[in-house]
Amino acid sequence: MITVLLADDEPLICDELKFLLSQERDVRILEQCFSGNEALEKISSLKPDLVFLDIKMPGLSGLEVAKIVNGFQQRPFLVFVTAYKDYALEGYKVNAIDYLLKPFDETEIKNILEKVRKLIKEKENHHEIKNHFPTKICVEKNGKLEVLDPQEIIMVYSKDRLVYIKTLDNTYLTNLTLQELEEQLKDHNFFRCHRKYIVNLDKIKQIIPWFNGTYLLLLKDKEKTEISVSRTYVKELKEIFKDLFLSSSSK
Repeated sequence: MITVLLADDEPLICDELKFLLSQERDVRILEQCFSGNEALEKISSLKPDLVFLDIKMPGLSGLEVAKIVNGFQQRPFLVFVTAYKDYALEGYKVNAIDYLLKPFDETEIKNILEKVRKLIKEKENHHEIKNHFPTKICVEKNGKLEVLDPQEIIMVYSKDRLVYIKTLDNTYLTNLTLQELEEQLKDHNFFRCHRKYIVNLDKIKQIIPWFNGTYLLLLKDKEKTEISVSRTYVKELKEIFKDLFLSSSSK
């Protein structure tokens, strides 16, 4: 089943998409949104497989929503909906898989869904391969390559345009980018909490309320490192630790 979120500030467009998608047996529409802010909230909470996202909406634009969503651990496939081809081309810069030009028809919807079915299948097969051959991260130390298991890693961070991998005993400089490491570690319980930090969820000791609704993560390392969670990722943090936050709010 392909779960779908619709985000367009034109109700008629949402209704048309809803009608065409409802003809497909393996599609389930979760909800429809009429602003970028609402779309971001629903993507974070509902975790759809596919989002039809209008580029021009009240609040956050579709492109702004996409840039934020690309930092999520569980990212949906994005299809931009727009009346302007020039805007649609911008979508490919933020990893959209396709775009719909208004007005659209049934054939275009079917083609997009077929593409999504293939991508989901590829993703499932890739996940099976990764589980069979566990990810290893290679780093260099004293002219030799060392192989790290993901669970040895406490955090990954960037500083002065360089990227480092920190374990309990060492900190390694790596040639990989944060984005490349995020991709390699996404199936190993890591969380992008800030544009400069990726942390191992199993290495978090405490979540400390900070200012303006943000949080600090106290890590289980010798230095008792504290990492800030930017506002962009607070909703995802609360979703990951929802039982903890629910328990805290009930006290």
